[in-house]
Amino acid sequence: MYDIDGPFIANLDTLYGDGWQLYDPITGEVNITDTQESCEAAARPDVDPAYQNYCVQYDLDYFGGAVSETVLIPVAPVPLTNPNYVNGSIGISLNGVILTAQAPVDAILSNYTIAAFGDCGGHINPFDGYHYHAATGPDEEDDHASSVGYVLDGYDIYAMLDASGFEETDLD
Repeated sequence: MYDIDGPFIANLDTLYGDGWQLYDPITGEVNITDTQESCEAAARPDVDPAYQNYCVQYDLDYFGGAVSETVLIPVAPVPLTNPNYVNGSIGISLNGVILTAQAPVDAILSNYTIAAFGDCGGHINPFDGYHYHAATGPDEEDDHASSVGYVLDGYDIYAMLDASGFEETDLD
């Protein structure tokens, strides 16, 4: 993850390849979506060409101030019949954020759009609601990676790195 600051925005070509210019080269102002309509046009996989090279900024007020969803998780985990296939909602974080399949990163990057994450490592998308891109939960007392939620089949989801910054070796 990177801080979306001036140097980051100015060097997007270096990070992602040619074609990035999220700002007006004359004024230096960053192109930011500032309405629900512009947000939705820039956040969909087939980005409206008018919103290419925009930083997509969402406001929770576009959703009436909240997003509500009910999720049922088995008390005892039930293995999936095809665990290699993920489509749609796959779980829920400990604080209630729905975890979904990976965003279409190629479509996003090929349209030169980027969305800023909050301190919790996520952001709002008008099609998927609030979702994470990074695990920022607390570490467990035993220095094991922190539990960040549950898969819909009932198994725990753990952060990628343990308290020492290493990948866990005992998780699938």
